[in-house]
Amino acid sequence: MAKKNPVSTLLASVKQQGLRTTARKIWRKMSGDDYHVPSKLNMVVVEVTTYCNLKCSGCVRTIMTDENAWSNRHMSVQNFRTVVEALPPAKLFIPQGIGESTMHPKITELIRIAKQSGKFDRIEINTNALVRAVDFYARLFEAGLNGLTVSVDTLDEKLIGKLRAETDIPKLEARLREFSERFPDRIGVRVTVSKGNLPRLPDLFERLSQLGRFNVWLQPFFDMGYGSGVLDAGEAASLNTNLPRWLKEFPNLKIMPEPFLPSAEVCPSPWISPAVTVEGDLKPCCMILHQEKINFGNVLKVPFKELWASEDIERFRKGFVKKSPGCCSRCPYYAFRV
Repeated sequence: MAKKNPVSTLLASVKQQGLRTTARKIWRKMSGDDYHVPSKLNMVVVEVTTYCNLKCSGCVRTIMTDENAWSNRHMSVQNFRTVVEALPPAKLFIPQGIGESTMHPKITELIRIAKQSGKFDRIEINTNALVRAVDFYARLFEAGLNGLTVSVDTLDEKLIGKLRAETDIPKLEARLREFSERFPDRIGVRVTVSKGNLPRLPDLFERLSQLGRFNVWLQPFFDMGYGSGVLDAGEAASLNTNLPRWLKEFPNLKIMPEPFLPSAEVCPSPWISPAVTVEGDLKPCCMILHQEKINFGNVLKVPFKELWASEDIERFRKGFVKKSPGCCSRCPYYAFRV
């Protein structure tokens, strides 16, 4: 087999990915020092519960529950305090993983502990908004919560059973209206876009705009073992094409899509955005809390600072800049690099 001409390979890479990306890839192959652990992390995720009241399509909890492989548990207040005390400062702290945070019986106390630590610029959670009364969310804000997003993939009774089973749509709509009235500028909506709801997004936006004023974040469906909902490149492109029209049609909504086409860049998460499971296991990314077995020790047994600078994770990072590990094969945000 003839060897590839390195010059031709270089020119092809520049044409396909651009000069900047190509130059970065060359540098990363020469040096593992392109990325580093900052003194203030970008984001820290700490999973406080694995309980949830819904069965969302494609969620790893739903999949593993159907396989009798899921266990519901809460992180204790003392364990949460131990984790927070060991963490470095971070721009964003999210006390949530695969589960509904508001089902934790002590979630208000947990948020207060995180706030009183003084380590985090912002504390946010995502919720389905169906578990607690509105006054409960007011207490979360009083305890130190800065922002709250509500998962709303559809408000169509014909679709809800397929996307977010057991959702009470009238209750959710009433809650969204109350949130918009009581907590303006603190509430957002998070929409996971899949093949199942892409054609009906305008209907969802119209209904949301009738309920209040919201920031609306669009995020891609993530293959956690049920990949049939993932958008293809054409569908992702159509979403980006339609965005300017939607912004004009629904002035009550500030619609902000996350990238729907994977980046060729190297994901910085293993350096700047750690995640901790409900058992205390340290993960390099919040996207692989349970469906992948990789972890770098337990922060309830070994201090976070020691684990985040361990030989194991440094070895992982050096390999990571050269190619993607298997645990990243389903990531919707970064292309799998071989």
